Amino acid sequence: MITAQKTLDTYPEHWIHVYTDGSAFKGTINGGYGVRIRYPDKTKEELSESCGSYCSNYEAEAFAIEAAVFQLTSVFSLYPEKTQNIVIFSDSKSVLEAFQNESLQNSSLKSLFLTIDSFLETYDVNLILQWIPGHCNIIGNERADTLAKKGSTAQQQNTTTSFRTAQQIIRNNSTEEWLNGWPTGKTGRSLFTYMATPNPKDSISSLERRDQDKGKLLQDRGGEFGVTTGRPRRCGWLDLAMLKYSNMVNGFTGLAVTKLDILDVFKEIKVGIAYYLDGKKLNTFPASDDDVQRVEVEYLTLPGWEVSTETARKFSDLPPNAQQYIRTIESHIGVPVKWVGVGKDRESIIPCL
Repeated sequence: MITAQKTLDTYPEHWIHVYTDGSAFKGTINGGYGVRIRYPDKTKEELSESCGSYCSNYEAEAFAIEAAVFQLTSVFSLYPEKTQNIVIFSDSKSVLEAFQNESLQNSSLKSLFLTIDSFLETYDVNLILQWIPGHCNIIGNERADTLAKKGSTAQQQNTTTSFRTAQQIIRNNSTEEWLNGWPTGKTGRSLFTYMATPNPKDSISSLERRDQDKGKLLQDRGGEFGVTTGRPRRCGWLDLAMLKYSNMVNGFTGLAVTKLDILDVFKEIKVGIAYYLDGKKLNTFPASDDDVQRVEVEYLTLPGWEVSTETARKFSDLPPNAQQYIRTIESHIGVPVKWVGVGKDRESIIPCL
């Protein structure tokens, strides 16, 4: 904000200060622009309008600057005494750079160029286009942003669009369709639909098939899939060695064990309790990522309970083997388990204090 304010302060107060901004939903749809004009006599004028159903944010920024010039043309024509030098502040560096380099392939930039050229031929004033960073708490800039968003929600006209904007819309729609395919189950196999073959270097390939199946069962019962992409998350047994290291780093004083009910169907449950590297037991967590990839894990096998825990509301309601599982975690980490989750409802959180 300090740098932006210094930029503003370099322009005299007796100049007309204009702030412009453009907005478009998803960067390509329902464009709108906003303009805030401050005259030397401290009077202000604001403009807000839609730009079209298919209008990019880039084009809306150019429309905003052009609208400001059109408005000043009208004001100078009606009130010649208000004719004054002008600085137009915009946070669209791409538009200003294209304008400066005379890269006028976009029709909106061509129109802006011609409008400014005509304006300067008519009025003997200086007109400067000045970039300032967006969202830096500059009142004029923030107000132009609000007006632009208001314009984008106004009724839109079906106008022609540029080839560049059409390309953007196609890319956005393709990406959205691809992402939506995961949570809606339209991708077929959840992992390999967009992959020609499995990755042979994937570490999961080193597991026996039965262990891979257990990971898949944990994944399915726990609903471990990305919310946006639907991609499956890698699941495995609880790593107490890593959890102990996390406690050493963070010093937490209590644990919450969630999704205990996911383990209800397992005959045996494993927990990782130590790491071995090159046949030697490690006393601390591996210091390098390369070592983490090479370690072998020592597991402690605990008996499962094979009954539902979803109706448990007190720690004593849990099956004895489930209680033993919780106590094993506490004894290895040295931190008490204060809550246990056995379902999705708020009532499914069991206090263990």
